[in-house]
Amino acid sequence: MDFDTIEIKNDKGTSTGFLLVTVYSDSNIRIWYYNYEENSFKLFIDGFYQTCCILNVRLINLQNNLYVMIGSTNGHVAIYDITSNIKRYFEIHSDHLIAENLNFEKEKLTNLIANQQLHQSAIKSFDIRHINESSIQLITGGDDNALILSSISKNDADTQSLHFTVNAFEKDAASATITSVNFIDDDESVFATSVDQSLKVWSVQNGKLHLLRSEYTTVADTGCSTVTKFADGTTLALVGGSGFSAWRL
Repeated sequence: MDFDTIEIKNDKGTSTGFLLVTVYSDSNIRIWYYNYEENSFKLFIDGFYQTCCILNVRLINLQNNLYVMIGSTNGHVAIYDITSNIKRYFEIHSDHLIAENLNFEKEKLTNLIANQQLHQSAIKSFDIRHINESSIQLITGGDDNALILSSISKNDADTQSLHFTVNAFEKDAASATITSVNFIDDDESVFATSVDQSLKVWSVQNGKLHLLRSEYTTVADTGCSTVTKFADGTTLALVGGSGFSAWRL
């Protein structure tokens, strides 16, 4: 019940479409090709994870290898390597693909390379930030009120394996379900919201979680959030639920 995209360009650098990965409550994962000129979607890759509801998805590029990462109601983060599927038709770059051959047939999603349990129950939200071209930090918030900081790295461009490490685990990060988490741009910190209407900023320096700030919002059913930085340097957290609020960070 989420989606992510990556832009597709031609060999002249003109944007021609995008790949869209979508996940569903029946554990289905689908990757679509959208063509701007034809204004059409074409199913590219299709598969199922397990029998649980998938809540989150993100496309990840490590050393020009492309992965699909999902978070689901079983508390696991799972990662599929789709590099071989993609390289048959596209050239992979850090933030886009270059189309080489679009005469593709639907393929099956099969290459599950990681399935790591982090939370006791559903992973309600996750966010990532790149440390370098071969590693990312992952922050997850769950139904179990926990906040977990992990790192994922690829040590060798020629192998499929990823190294998954849990760096910090805060089991009582909130008194209710954590509903959204966001890395704060240009800062080693995380913004988190929860059903108890608390808004918290956590430091993630040196791979550890440390509470920096805690606030209370009058917005009930606190759900989604995003963090954005404006041209004047102001950073705001935008929080939605049964209403909307904005917080200066």
